[in-house]
Amino acid sequence: MEIRKFLLEEVAQFESSRKGKKYPAGTIVMPIHGVGDDHFSIRQLKQAEEVSSRYVCITSKDLPADYLYVAIEAELDRFLSRYLQTINISFKDVGRMELYIHTDPQDQRAIVACFQGLNQMIETTERQISEKNRMKINLLDRMMA
Repeated sequence: MEIRKFLLEEVAQFESSRKGKKYPAGTIVMPIHGVGDDHFSIRQLKQAEEVSSRYVCITSKDLPADYLYVAIEAELDRFLSRYLQTINISFKDVGRMELYIHTDPQDQRAIVACFQGLNQMIETTERQISEKNRMKINLLDRMMA
């Protein structure tokens, strides 16, 4: 299993989002304006959509989009501690994010499959918690009626 270090600008294209432009599914969206390290999160578009101007849109050059998302997410804390300036990240600094990339495509697919499985488990657990909370509220309402 070989892992190499790359800068984001070497493995992806990125641009400040533009009003009226629809970005394709798989695009990684990262806020660069009005953010804080305590509530910073990225997301990957599930379908084509317009993106607010406070974001930078990242698309992979050669890596699977899902793998690039995992690689970026793994390095966010380190990146933010270095480049977050009060509530903004300079656009030019986005390309300086250091990523550790598995060079074998089979390893990349395995990692993505693991993360997708974990995300499905998290979503299932969140749905179960939400359903139990609804049941609890319903039962409490009945008890107080």
